[in-house]
Amino acid sequence: MVRGERWQVVKSLLNESLELSAEERQAFLDERLEPGSELRQHVESFFTAEDEAGAFLETPAFCLHEEIPDESGRMLGPYRLLRELGRGGMGAVYLAERADGTFEQHVAVKLLKRGLDTDEIVRRFEAERRILADLVHPNVARLLDGGTSDDGRPYFVMELVDGEPITSWCSARHLSPRQRVALFRQICSTVHYAHQRLVVHRDLKPANILVKADGTPMLLDFGIAKLLDPSSHEPLTTTSSNGSPMTPHYASPEQFKGEAITTATDVYGLGVLLYEVLSGCRPYPVNGHPSEELARAVCEDTPPRPSVAARGSETEDAKAIGQRLKGDLDNIVLKAMRKEPSARYVSAEQLGEDLDRYLDGRPVLARRPTFWYRAKKFTRRYPWQIATVVMTVFATLLQLQNLSLRQEFRALSTTVIDDVMSREPLEDGPITPAEALDRAEQLSQASIGDPETQASLWDALGGIYLDQGMYDRSRSYFEKSLSTRRKIFGDSHPLVAASLLNIANLERSVGADKAAEAQMRTALHTLRQVYPNGHQDLARGLNNLASLLGTLGEREEAETLSRESLEMTRRLLGQNHPDVSNRLNTLAKIVRDNGDLSTAVKLYEECLEIRLLHEEPTSRRVVNVINNLAGVYEEMTRNADALPLREAVLAARRDLFPGDHASVVTALNNLALLLTDEGRTAKARELAEEALAMQERLTGKENPRTAAIQRTLAVVNERSGLYDECEELALAAIPFATGKTLTQLEGVLGGCLLGLGQRKEATKRLAASHAHLDKVAPLSRWTRWIADWLEAAQRPSP
Repeated sequence: MVRGERWQVVKSLLNESLELSAEERQAFLDERLEPGSELRQHVESFFTAEDEAGAFLETPAFCLHEEIPDESGRMLGPYRLLRELGRGGMGAVYLAERADGTFEQHVAVKLLKRGLDTDEIVRRFEAERRILADLVHPNVARLLDGGTSDDGRPYFVMELVDGEPITSWCSARHLSPRQRVALFRQICSTVHYAHQRLVVHRDLKPANILVKADGTPMLLDFGIAKLLDPSSHEPLTTTSSNGSPMTPHYASPEQFKGEAITTATDVYGLGVLLYEVLSGCRPYPVNGHPSEELARAVCEDTPPRPSVAARGSETEDAKAIGQRLKGDLDNIVLKAMRKEPSARYVSAEQLGEDLDRYLDGRPVLARRPTFWYRAKKFTRRYPWQIATVVMTVFATLLQLQNLSLRQEFRALSTTVIDDVMSREPLEDGPITPAEALDRAEQLSQASIGDPETQASLWDALGGIYLDQGMYDRSRSYFEKSLSTRRKIFGDSHPLVAASLLNIANLERSVGADKAAEAQMRTALHTLRQVYPNGHQDLARGLNNLASLLGTLGEREEAETLSRESLEMTRRLLGQNHPDVSNRLNTLAKIVRDNGDLSTAVKLYEECLEIRLLHEEPTSRRVVNVINNLAGVYEEMTRNADALPLREAVLAARRDLFPGDHASVVTALNNLALLLTDEGRTAKARELAEEALAMQERLTGKENPRTAAIQRTLAVVNERSGLYDECEELALAAIPFATGKTLTQLEGVLGGCLLGLGQRKEATKRLAASHAHLDKVAPLSRWTRWIADWLEAAQRPSP
């Protein structure tokens, strides 16, 4: 093999294996090369040299290596090389001193490697020297001098930076997220400075950003930088196998694909670097996979949020700050790391400005700028100054007799409490959810004005506890509100009806559907008397009862009430009001359950069209409709159409609700069920386990919502033939399950018992479960699964 061909093979092997650990490298080489062969010895010599060189310059994946003697002690112009500091893509870097007697000075000298002095490599090396000459910035290592060695190799002399890689510098000093962001902000400005001079770095990584003892970050190594101005210098070709020099762990999707390199490439690199600075982890760990797997992950996979990655880090430092990354920092990092260059920040400076917004407590560009988000950020910046104003406004709202405004107040109360529960720690330490709710309870007990106002506060607090799945406390506050309102207004008042509807929602949440129906019918009787010509509150109540009756299998009355609610809402508010989309959503669900799937699709599409008139495509309510449309596709067994929608819903909800959230749990659960239906049980189990862990953190283990996720994991285990695990999960969940979930769990347990050979008991449970589900949800996958198990159980024994 001639020398040039050997280099090409070596380059390819290094590109695949450079980022592997020592053990992983050996396994990789055992698979590719014969032990003791000349080529293998050649590659192994490169690894040996890299291990000795340390981390001063982490080698890009495209570089080559020949046996290089240590050139310490030689003179390069007026500089004496003292010792090697590291080896990069094209040259070795030495600690050097000025030795001509002019003055004392220690510098870093980068000398082109012997054997790499081809015309192409020399042009690249000289381009780096020209780039550095053009960059004069306090955070860029300065170019001091340059020249050519006596054997014709170019070199340049740089400012000696005595520092640590930014990741280890932050970790060693246990910096808070805010301190890390403030430090990183300087890097964004430095990269933007380079971009203004038409230079893209292309290799942003911890080893190329050293922090000096005084906390000044310095940007190093423009060895694979790209010049954006083709008229400035001769264009350089690349030397990597895929046409793009890079360090794989920090490379962008376009670098892996060999696509155009722009400033957006550095924005992505900054995002990856910020991810590691904050979380202590790389977004795509190798885990022993070769570079092809890493390339696929970078180009296709969505990395876990930094807050999630930090909680799973091996370092206590990262674990300690993980919770404080949720929200804006998660979103900022992931926006910078978007797969599509156009979806990232438009510049490094815009990324830096968003970090400034985070530090100042202002709304960031990475979050959808809704009114409530902006209001929450303002409240977070001035928590105590604004508290009095907020409560005054609330008290004013509560004096109004309009039920809709009271319901808006409850939503606002929930938003404010959620904000307090999730905000970053203040100087006096973090506020826990329990402390936040304690403050809300103290407020509800205070004498704010009159009993009506106090009843409305109890109503709001009951709604918060209901959303958190804390049903006993929710019931306590709802019942106190109802009792107070009855004393003030009697039984036939719209506020009393509102309290009854709240309690009905609670009853539905705990599976007491018949009790919920009774409360709703009583409330609607009052609202029909009070509003004989129709009213928004009456339309809302009719919609809620229709939804409940659909669940109970009373589908004919459910559809009648749903259509009445839709017609009333259109008449009162117009054809394209947001409430019309809500009514369409409910009617689509009922029609779907009635088996008219094509009509359901049309209604969901109409609902989606109206919502998109008022909201962004990634809003919570739009995503909910997409989720429902996916459900119809599943019942039409159009799983290929449903799968991308389910995946999109999960991605959107992770973005909308950073950290643990019930909507993310639902999305994980739905996707797990669909993958189970497709036979992809390994991935389904992974998602179901994540959903269960999240739900347990939200509501504890003994909770109806937790039981619903246990049901999903149980069916995944049953479909995988893990009958013992299935039985254990089902039996643990049944005592806390309610409504349809309980029926489904009985069916899953029946399928499990069938797998264990207990046909008689299995048949009994399956028959009861199928009879109920066939009535209330004949087209659902659960009904299909349980029907299949029942058929198998009833077959004669072989």
